[in-house]
Amino acid sequence: MIFDLFLEKTTIENSFQSNPSINNFLLELYSNEKIKNSLFNYKNEMFNLFGFGRQINDNIFDDNGNLYIIIGEVFPRLDNNFFTSYKKINAKGLCEIYKIKGDKFIDFIKGNFQIIIIENYEIKIFNSRYGVSPFYYYYDSQNFICSTAIYLFPNRIRKKLKFSPSNLLEYAIFNYPLGENTLFENVFNLLPGEILIYKNKKLLKRKYFDVTDLISNERISKNLAIEKGVELFNKVVNNLTLDKERLAVSLTGGFDGRAILSALKFPKDNLLLYSFGIRGSLNIKIPIRISSELGYKFNPYYLENEYSKVYPDYAVNTCLLTDCLATVQRANYLYVFEDLSSFSD
Repeated sequence: MIFDLFLEKTTIENSFQSNPSINNFLLELYSNEKIKNSLFNYKNEMFNLFGFGRQINDNIFDDNGNLYIIIGEVFPRLDNNFFTSYKKINAKGLCEIYKIKGDKFIDFIKGNFQIIIIENYEIKIFNSRYGVSPFYYYYDSQNFICSTAIYLFPNRIRKKLKFSPSNLLEYAIFNYPLGENTLFENVFNLLPGEILIYKNKKLLKRKYFDVTDLISNERISKNLAIEKGVELFNKVVNNLTLDKERLAVSLTGGFDGRAILSALKFPKDNLLLYSFGIRGSLNIKIPIRISSELGYKFNPYYLENEYSKVYPDYAVNTCLLTDCLATVQRANYLYVFEDLSSFSD
């Protein structure tokens, strides 16, 4: 789900027009009836909220003016009383846990997400423990803006952004800025296990989890690690598919796709295997043979003539949609996933 929140009054059409660099991209989405039905724009005297996604009704819940927003996927942890199934928690279910546990609700859930709670003129943003998906925020004495993409920031803010020389140097050396840094001054990346609280034009940050907390002097044996690892792998693969009606699974010439397929318990009729590459390559030949012998549906995506014609557009959009965290070398993923989205989310 693409998400943007900024503290100013505007309309969804105005927010398109105020961002010339993405004007065509967003207007094309807005003119698409299928996507238009999943757009949301929530405004009150305090803020404007804009986004789109497939499961808006599940991801945003209005509880008498208090908003609960999920970006990503939230699951219940197994070791608490709120666990009733392996299925995802929606925003309404999250609200119910929050009313009981307050900020401690974060200890009872897991997943890859950002959660935004807006109540009593206070905005709280919770990042998941490992913060896999980027989430950005801008803050100065007059503005607080957060978004899944920097290009969605209001035009008046983007015009003010300046590149940070030191952060550009980090990007050149490490291929990404370090810590909470981004390429721009005053724009930050929400850290794993971090909570932001914005109230009365002040921004507070605190950590509820640090990966170093997992460091322990206790070690298990190699044999037990292998046994538990296999057990955990099988459980995770199948738990993540419980709420899916149809599923697309990557099957290439490597071991990862084959390992997932071997553990997966999912109806064959609702499963589509895929890979991409050039004709005759191992990433095409091997999965074709496996899927044929095992009776699976398989869709090869050939990155050849047709792909070369549309490559420039997909390359630009790959950089745009990831704020350059993904390079043009990843354009084939966007090309393939766009087509697969008609089969499964």
